Amino acid sequence: MKKQRLTQLINCVVSAGLLMSAGLCVTSCSSDDDNPASTSDTSDSKETPNATYNYLLETCVANPDGMSGSTYIQKLATMPTSINNKNGTQLSFCSYLQAEVIKGQKYLFAFPAYFAESDSYLRRYTYDEQTQMVSTPKKLELTPQNFSAALTVVSDTKMYVPECGPGKITVVNPQTMEKTGSIDLTSYAYKDNSPEPSCGIVRDGYYYQSLNQVGATMMPYEDYRQCDVAIINTNTDKVEKVISEKTTHMTYASRPILPSMVFSTESKDIYFACCGYFGMNSDHPETGFICIPAGKQDFDSSKAWDIHDVAIEGSEYKAASLWNCEYVGDGIVVAFVAVRELMDSEAYTARYLMAVRIDLNKKKIYRIQGIPYSSATVSFIDQIDNLTYMGIYSTSDSGFYSYNPTTNDAEKVISTVGYPFYMHVF
Repeated sequence: MKKQRLTQLINCVVSAGLLMSAGLCVTSCSSDDDNPASTSDTSDSKETPNATYNYLLETCVANPDGMSGSTYIQKLATMPTSINNKNGTQLSFCSYLQAEVIKGQKYLFAFPAYFAESDSYLRRYTYDEQTQMVSTPKKLELTPQNFSAALTVVSDTKMYVPECGPGKITVVNPQTMEKTGSIDLTSYAYKDNSPEPSCGIVRDGYYYQSLNQVGATMMPYEDYRQCDVAIINTNTDKVEKVISEKTTHMTYASRPILPSMVFSTESKDIYFACCGYFGMNSDHPETGFICIPAGKQDFDSSKAWDIHDVAIEGSEYKAASLWNCEYVGDGIVVAFVAVRELMDSEAYTARYLMAVRIDLNKKKIYRIQGIPYSSATVSFIDQIDNLTYMGIYSTSDSGFYSYNPTTNDAEKVISTVGYPFYMHVF
C-alpha cells in the first residue's frame, strides 16, 4: 500500500471514515444550524395528526470525495421499512448526536462538526414527540477545536463534556445549558498538551475518564502503549488519581465518538473497549477489553482480554481492531471488528467491518450471520428494547439491521439513502 494511501486510510479509520485535517470544511449545504430547514420535497412522510414521533433517525449523504456532504435527521411516528431524505432536517455533515432523558424531559444533543471548520457550539434540542419539526436549540459555546462528540450525564443538574482537543472536561447544567465548571486534564498529557480525554462512565460517585494519549498522527505513541484513566470525584469535580493498564499493551480505550465503548456489567465491573492502532499497525495488534472490577479503583489485568488472535467462529478472519461495541447483558457484547485482510487503498469505500457477537464469559467470538461487511464510515450500534440495531453501509445497500441476541437472528429492517448514522427510540 502506498504511503499516501495508507495515510488517507489512517485518517479515515480514526473517526469512522470522516476524520480530516482541521483546515478542511465538511459542513452541509445548509449552515444555519440554529434554525434548520427541511428540504422542499416533503411528500414521503408528511406530518400525521395526533401522532407520537418517538423515532429519530440520522442519515448522511456524502459527496464523491467521501469527506463532505449533507446530514439529515427525521422524526417518525413508526419505524419505517425505508426512508429517503425528502423530509429530513439538515445539520452539519455527519454531526454526532446523543439522546438523553433528564428529569423526565427528552433532549437531543448535537455536537460541533467533528474535525471541521464549523462553530464550537454544543446544541441541546428539546424533543417534542407531538411534532415532526425540530425545535430551536439552546446552545453552549465550547473551546474552539474541542473535538467533542459525547457526554456523560452525572445528575439532573450536571453533565461532563470531554473536550478532546484542549484536554479538559467542561461541566454543564443540562437543564440550563450553562457552564458550571471545568476539569483541567492537561497535566496528565504525555509529550504534548492534551491527554485526549475520550469517553467515560460514572460508578458509585466517581467518574472514570479514558485518556487516549495520541500523537500528531492521531495514533497511540509507540513508546507509550498503555491505557490511562482519570478517576474524578463527581461531588468535587476533582481528579483524585490516574490509573494505568500497562500489562496488556492495549491502547486507545474507547473512541471519543462512541460512548458505548465504555460500559458496566450487571456486577458493576467497568470495561473499556480498546481499538489499539485500528488494525493499521501489525507490530502492535493488541485490541480488546480492559477492566476495573467492582469495588476497585484500579485495573485488574487478569480480567483483560486481548482478542486480536482469537478465532472468530463462522469466519476465516480475526479481529484487527475492536471498532465499536454495545454491551447487551449476560456477558454478551455486540460489536464491529475491523478485518485487516479486507482493508484496501480506497479508504472511504472499503468494506472491512464485520458484525460479531462477543462472549466475555466464555471468551468466544462469533460472526453474526446475515449482516454484511460494512464501510468504516458507519459503525452505529445500539440496544433498543430486546434488539440490537446496527448501521450497515455495504457494497450492495445501506440501512439499519436488527440482531436478536437471544435467538441469533439478524435481518435488515430499514433501508436508507446514504449512511445510516444514528437511530434512537424514546
